[in-house]
Amino acid sequence: MSAQEAIEKVATTPEHFAIFKEEFLRWVDIFGLKGWEIFFEHKDPPETCRAYIGYTLTGRCATAYLSPEWINFSEPPTDAMVRKVAFHEACELLLARFNILCQERSVQRDEIREELHAIIRTMENVLFPRYQEASV
Repeated sequence: MSAQEAIEKVATTPEHFAIFKEEFLRWVDIFGLKGWEIFFEHKDPPETCRAYIGYTLTGRCATAYLSPEWINFSEPPTDAMVRKVAFHEACELLLARFNILCQERSVQRDEIREELHAIIRTMENVLFPRYQEASV
C-alpha cells in the first residue's frame, strides 16, 4: 500500500458548514467577541486540519475555515464533532492577541499580563455569572 492509498478523506457537507458557522457565532456571543469582523469559508484552510482561524489584529478581521475534507482523522465529521471544532476555533479567536503577544520577541511582561486579564475579565463577566447561579 502506498502512502497515497493510506490517506483517507471524508467530506464535510454544506449542512456541516451551516452548523460550524452557527456554533462559532454562538461562542462569539458567549465570549463577547464583538470587536471582530468575521468571515467564513468552506474551503481548504492554510494548514491541513479540520478547521482553522486566520486573523489580523490591526483590522480586527478573522476568517474561520471548515475544511471540505477531513484527512486521516479518527472521527468522521459528525454534527457533534463539527460543533466541537467550531468551539475550538472560537477559543483561538478569544486568545488571538495573547497568542500573538507570546510569539513576539520584544513583548513586555505587562502586555502579556494585560491580555491575560482581559481574557479572565471576559470569562468573569460571561461565564462566572451563568455558572455561579447554578452552584448556589
